[in-house]
Amino acid sequence: MHSNILVNSHMEIDDFNEGTEVVCGNGMEFSTEVANRWFVQLLCDGVEATAQRVAAAGTAGAATCLKLTIRRAARQVVGLDRVQFFQPVMWDELYGLTAGHSDDTEAGVPLVMRFSIKSSIDLEVGCTLNNGRATRNWTTNRKIPAGRWNRIAIQIPGDQEASWSAGAGNYGLYFQIGLSCGPDRLSTVDSAWNPGHYLTLANPSAADFLATEGATAWLTACSLSVATGDNAFAHEPIPLARIRTQRYGEKSYDPGTRPGAPQCHEGAYQIRAGGSATEDRIDFKTLKCVPPSGARSVIYSPATGKAGHAYDMTSQTDVPASVMTVSCSNMTMRIHGSVADHVYSYHWTAKI
Repeated sequence: MHSNILVNSHMEIDDFNEGTEVVCGNGMEFSTEVANRWFVQLLCDGVEATAQRVAAAGTAGAATCLKLTIRRAARQVVGLDRVQFFQPVMWDELYGLTAGHSDDTEAGVPLVMRFSIKSSIDLEVGCTLNNGRATRNWTTNRKIPAGRWNRIAIQIPGDQEASWSAGAGNYGLYFQIGLSCGPDRLSTVDSAWNPGHYLTLANPSAADFLATEGATAWLTACSLSVATGDNAFAHEPIPLARIRTQRYGEKSYDPGTRPGAPQCHEGAYQIRAGGSATEDRIDFKTLKCVPPSGARSVIYSPATGKAGHAYDMTSQTDVPASVMTVSCSNMTMRIHGSVADHVYSYHWTAKI
């Protein structure tokens, strides 16, 4: 039995949305995180879509899944247009899976990709791995009949023709399930490693999901594991999955509470001000794989849930607060305009 390279494979951990439906960003620069480490990428003019973590009714072995719905359909699907589920895998998660060597002792390790998927329309989905630099691709397709869960398992040989290295953000590999795709990301090479960056094979239904208002897809029970001997993989216990997801982001709120919830004083940090610019150090529970993004690390008022604010417990008012520095092990925050001897409380999130 082999460990799953992917994180949060059954989408049980959803720290930052907690099951709330989110609007998917549309554009090359957007990737919308739904459950922890599971993203939707949407690129298509005029299309609107929503996603959320929901109960996985009707599938064995999974309690939760991702759900993606097209709310406003495409008039046309062209060029680089796409919609996909994906997970980016950090380079250090691939330790031991040497790729790009042809000799017997360092040959790329064969893998097995597995996932469960359901669609409201008949669909042919892309089952894809791209390396972190988007220079090596492996793609095949599977036909998905509408209205029922489909369990997919695919053997993938190791890449033995080109050297791999970490790409932007220190990512080593992308696990991708392509639901719909324009012609510029359609591959003509089935089930073989080749140069380039593709999402699905060319097929008659490539545009259908983006072009169908109300089209919905569900995804769960995803794995990518070494394909030697017993190809089964263990469903990771939630406590272990939580530790792994916290390498990428964490929060001060209790599980089940969405960041920004009002009147949420449980677990809030407190500090007594010593002057007009009081700072506090936040030590992370889990060492981050890279320093969190300052823009994606936020201070919240426990009283109102307002982002960019702490709560002055003495005067019972919100006051401006922000993250000042970040590292893999901790970050510092500042309460702006603090008053000496006032006590302040705050919640926080930190995401890479």
